[in-house]
Amino acid sequence: MSLLQPVGLWLLLALPVLFVLYLIQSRYRPHVVASLLLWKRMARDLEAEAAWRRPRWDLLLALQLLTAAAVAIALAHPAIFGVNQPRQLLVLDTSASMAARDVQPTRLAAAKQIVTEVANTQPPNTLLSLISAGAKPQVLVQDDSAAAVMQALDAVQADATAGDLPTALLVAGGLARGGDAAITVITDAAFNLALQPQSAPITFRTVGGGQQGLAVAEVSLRPPVQGSDYLAGLARVVNATSDQQTTTLAILADGVVVDRSPIQVPAASHADATFHVPSAAQNISVGLTQRGALPGADRVDLVGYGHWARNVVIVSDQPAMWQHVLSVVPNVTTQTVRPADFAPAAVDANSVYLFDNVLANPLPQTPLILVNPPDTSTVLGRQDNLPRQRRAVAFDAQDPLLSDLDIAPLNVLQLERAVTPAWAAASVAAEDTPLIMHGRLGQQPAVLFAFDPNRSNLPHLAAFPQLMSNAVDWLTPGRRPILQGGLGAKADIQPRPVADLPAVAATGAAPPSIQDAVWPLVLVIAVAFFALEWAVAVRRG
Repeated sequence: MSLLQPVGLWLLLALPVLFVLYLIQSRYRPHVVASLLLWKRMARDLEAEAAWRRPRWDLLLALQLLTAAAVAIALAHPAIFGVNQPRQLLVLDTSASMAARDVQPTRLAAAKQIVTEVANTQPPNTLLSLISAGAKPQVLVQDDSAAAVMQALDAVQADATAGDLPTALLVAGGLARGGDAAITVITDAAFNLALQPQSAPITFRTVGGGQQGLAVAEVSLRPPVQGSDYLAGLARVVNATSDQQTTTLAILADGVVVDRSPIQVPAASHADATFHVPSAAQNISVGLTQRGALPGADRVDLVGYGHWARNVVIVSDQPAMWQHVLSVVPNVTTQTVRPADFAPAAVDANSVYLFDNVLANPLPQTPLILVNPPDTSTVLGRQDNLPRQRRAVAFDAQDPLLSDLDIAPLNVLQLERAVTPAWAAASVAAEDTPLIMHGRLGQQPAVLFAFDPNRSNLPHLAAFPQLMSNAVDWLTPGRRPILQGGLGAKADIQPRPVADLPAVAATGAAPPSIQDAVWPLVLVIAVAFFALEWAVAVRRG
């Protein structure tokens, strides 16, 4: 038995204090007698012997001392310790390369078989833990049985990106806690990695052994040039072998082959190929006609710009300016509605609604562009109604609305000063008022102009079309200036040699595990003593 909190024993100092208080209280007790005549002769003897008189023992005193002692021992948290059980920590690599088919059916399936074998061959009292080494390592099982590990394995899948094995090993080292623990890493070793020793020895079990001869490492698509019906694409094919290889890229748009591009790739190098696909395509695939070991390297799938096409409904009495500037935004169509004809019941949830100098009540639950809201609206509060001229002086360089444009020349000729609403953040501001803002108005994203563009130089700025394109992109999550895909350097799945690592020398044995905590029982005994002492005191009155 040992004490987890020995500082609690300081309460034992209360025992002599209780005893001294009892002596002081019980030294003299009043008694009524008929006469003091017979006591006078004994006064000198009584005074001499009083200091040495043995105290009278009392049941209340005994119960109080026992209660204080029991509480002190309980606060010290006595516990019975047992011997640590052995631990086996299994780290399973779930990076993208584990989906390779150079072993059947996949490297990950073979790795799961090894995990099953290691778990089932452990002694019955071994505590098993399973950690997945994906992009975000996770502890799937901790200090449990082989059956729990088997159950967790069923849901493990390979990630689409590289795994974070160093972090997974740090997690495993923390769970090992020294002592009789071991870490087994099941991986394809398709990485260059320098590992540090952990608190337990590390053993590597590898799967696979082949490589991806050719791989589509990267694919990029650019939006169509104004007036063009095609997207321009670029694909990079890498060759991990020592021989030059020739292959063909097949380009599919919405499941239909629209282009084929022969390509010759030098040994241990790469080659680029260009292609075209219809700008309205929603799903685009670029793949090798020859299958390799890694499915993710054979083919790259992208969601095309057609998937992110949007219609902007312009609610305005003067929509010409907005129609003109939005006509150059890729994959955007426009529709105009006079404010008097706007019907909330006819709102299209997939459209962006632009309200120019007007507001609907209520606003549609769609992405919004609000231009110079009326003074009576609650969307934007005004400081005053006196028109002023203001220039843009403050810009947020990281703001998505200002990407790839220069808004510094913006000059507003007539502006009523406003206050940035709580739901928005200012992208562009003058010295005393916000000019362009964006945020979430209720549940919907919204871009807010605090001025009328017709009373500024904004329509004449080269940045205006890009500003509106950025606004539509921000209001439509997923729209990007350039679409990119592919595994990149992760397409190289050639295994590297790895060596087992011993436990770090500075790590000692783990503290023994608590087998049974005794202090709750001692605390119950203290409460029982206190209850008995209280009952005796009440009985005596």
